[in-house]
Amino acid sequence: MSEVSFQIGGRKYSVSCADGQENQLRDLAGRLDQVVTAVSASRPLPEGLALVIGSLILCSELSDKIESGKTEAAEQALSSDDLNQTLADMEKVTQRISAVAETMETA
Repeated sequence: MSEVSFQIGGRKYSVSCADGQENQLRDLAGRLDQVVTAVSASRPLPEGLALVIGSLILCSELSDKIESGKTEAAEQALSSDDLNQTLADMEKVTQRISAVAETMETA
């Protein structure tokens, strides 16, 4: 286990994490610090409330990205369905052409 120190809203914190996760934890804490600092700049807030509001803002951003990803996945699935339908239509056309070609050969 590693111990990582960082600041959020001007207050120092130390948190334990698994080895190898130190940089990710610092990055996450840095992002939360940016949001908390921006929230607190508009008006003075108690530390706990600033942390809650900052966390909610980040959760909202994450939720938007998740929903956007679901929409993109649905659009890709639709494109895949369209491609499958086009391939099926092409197969039908190929069979018809083959049937016409056989008819012409026997005529």
